[in-house]
Amino acid sequence: MNVRGPKSYEDLRTVNEVQYNTSIEAAEKRGHLLCDNNLIECMFEAASYQMSSGLRQLFVMLLNYCNPTNPKELWKRFEIPMS
Repeated sequence: MNVRGPKSYEDLRTVNEVQYNTSIEAAEKRGHLLCDNNLIECMFEAASYQMSSGLRQLFVMLLNYCNPTNPKELWKRFEIPMS
């Protein structure tokens, strides 16, 4: 993903001269996986029709299954609708 001219899988796993064990780790280091926009959109949409208890359950599911990069920020953003 956005790696110019890779010749091997090792090239895909290398970022700034450091080779990582998995391509997922390399993608994280490149900053490709650091976006919670889809989780924010999900919570924003749910906040328009869910009660606070439903939002809290959704928040817990997002924490458990989606591994947000900044859960504290997600909490702060939706603290009022969840309470």
